[in-house]
Amino acid sequence: MAKLSLKKGIFFFFYNTIVVCVFILIGEFIVRLFVPSIQPQGSDRKLFEENRYYNSIGLAPLSKGYSNGKLVGVDQYGFRVTSQKIDTSKNSWLLIGDSVTMCIGVESDSTFAGLIQKKEKNINILNPSVLGWGVYDYYNAVKYFIIKEKNKLKIDRVIIFYCLNDLYSNQPNEEELSEIKNQFENILRFLRINSRLYIFLKNFISDRSKSYFEFEENFYLKNNKDFEKGIKVIKVINNYCNVENIDFVMIIVPYEYQLRKNNLQFKFSQEKIKDALKDYNIKFYDSFDFFKSSKILSKKLFLYADGIHLSNSGHKLLAEYVQRILNL
Repeated sequence: MAKLSLKKGIFFFFYNTIVVCVFILIGEFIVRLFVPSIQPQGSDRKLFEENRYYNSIGLAPLSKGYSNGKLVGVDQYGFRVTSQKIDTSKNSWLLIGDSVTMCIGVESDSTFAGLIQKKEKNINILNPSVLGWGVYDYYNAVKYFIIKEKNKLKIDRVIIFYCLNDLYSNQPNEEELSEIKNQFENILRFLRINSRLYIFLKNFISDRSKSYFEFEENFYLKNNKDFEKGIKVIKVINNYCNVENIDFVMIIVPYEYQLRKNNLQFKFSQEKIKDALKDYNIKFYDSFDFFKSSKILSKKLFLYADGIHLSNSGHKLLAEYVQRILNL
């Protein structure tokens, strides 16, 4: 009798496991079929090189890999490639930012950098940006290309595309993570890359865009020393450029959640940044109103379930904004 009960228990365990797996596979198939805008999340590690710019990570020269489902190629200089190769006889613009400027999840020539390059064929658009970068990494990259490399690529304009999370680096230090946390992160990484159902359910259960914005907003609602330090780093970058007669511009890029509302309170972070930049006479532009005035639904301007990274439509809009403010 005991053996029979054990066999039944094993049978029901495997039977229920198979049923659950079948339902998961069916759900995965349905989500992929009816919500094709969901992309895998994550980037191949072979795309990156540690200490590329002093102690900052960078794109690994001549590497190829996938980032949020789209192929990313890197040239010999460490810039994301577009259809136009770098011509060292031309002047260059250096675009600096985090994963938003790296343009994850979008084909190279559909990114705002690629779109600007298509229009401005007489200059090189240089984009070394990497996910997780913050203002200190921006400083390292600018110092590397202008000072260490003695501006051999003839950079005459530096543009920082600033997002609200740029006060800090959002890359975890793997040495500080416990083995259990590492294993859990590996499971989540697998789900983000391979399961569209996981991303769909995660977005259904919680408003990630709202969570991202509310978290970042805390850095601006109070007297935060990180904010003051970050602005001073931008001032140093501006000074480097001034000494080398390089035009320096900072463009502030909004979050999706901010664009949903008509409440000016959601612009508080941008206003605080702008006030600080004015104090140092740093040239800047805020793209918030331009994005807000668009007739495109805010969620369509960003990747699925992502309140930070721009979609194809968002990149097109940002390219139009840059061309407008710089009179291209």
